[in-house]
Amino acid sequence: MLIDVSTYVGHWPFRKVDGATLNEMAPVLAKHKVTHAIVANVNAFFYKDAMEGNMELYEEMKNYKGEVEFLPFAVINPSYINWREDMVKCVKELGFKGFEFTPAYHKYVGGNVCTLSDPCYKEAFKLAGELGVPVRIENELENYRQRHWMESGMSPTGDQMADMLAASDKTTLIIGGYFPERLGARMAEIVKTRKNVFFNTRRLDPFYDACYWQAAVNAVGCEHLVFGTNYPFTHIGPAAVALTFSPQTEDEKKAIMSENIRGYLGL
Repeated sequence: MLIDVSTYVGHWPFRKVDGATLNEMAPVLAKHKVTHAIVANVNAFFYKDAMEGNMELYEEMKNYKGEVEFLPFAVINPSYINWREDMVKCVKELGFKGFEFTPAYHKYVGGNVCTLSDPCYKEAFKLAGELGVPVRIENELENYRQRHWMESGMSPTGDQMADMLAASDKTTLIIGGYFPERLGARMAEIVKTRKNVFFNTRRLDPFYDACYWQAAVNAVGCEHLVFGTNYPFTHIGPAAVALTFSPQTEDEKKAIMSENIRGYLGL
């Protein structure tokens, strides 16, 4: 089993990306031995009502028949009306397996910047735990050095994540696009006491600089690392090769591939 915790479908408004649908993405994932993939619809990042994008993914899931098992995550904007009802509906009625928070794109409440430290995100994070599903947060889909000028440049900080995590110890959090050791002392202390906080490996490259990988292992331990690619925004191959040639033991690699996270995804 190989679980990719970071994939997306939908239209990216800033450049053309391949694999915009489940049927287009599945053969590429399967080629790299991915058996399961967490997926969200990026259209929901940009619609005023994120549920419209979630419903697009729901309809697409009904018609998908590929060999990779997709685990749909619903994008939630907790500053928008009816978000509580939407979260309950997504899990109880529509079968979504988790939620994605995107404060870089859903950031305005009454004209002010809304961050993970705000009460609305804390409430949503707590509700996800009560519903028994994880939350995913990605630092950036596009590297900041190649962002389109209209794209948001804001990323959640480690202290903001720590504030949100304090709202519930029952909610599983999957973090992507960060170097774990750079999120600060508060996050480091929380991770030490929580089994259900995970960091995906897509930014860790043992070839470019081996210290990136080792620093992450030293900071959070292999038990908090999971495999993620950020496909289709970045290629799958380099992430797979990086894990294969990482300095971890075979048992540790297997844990990163699936065993660390699978129980929290109901697999």
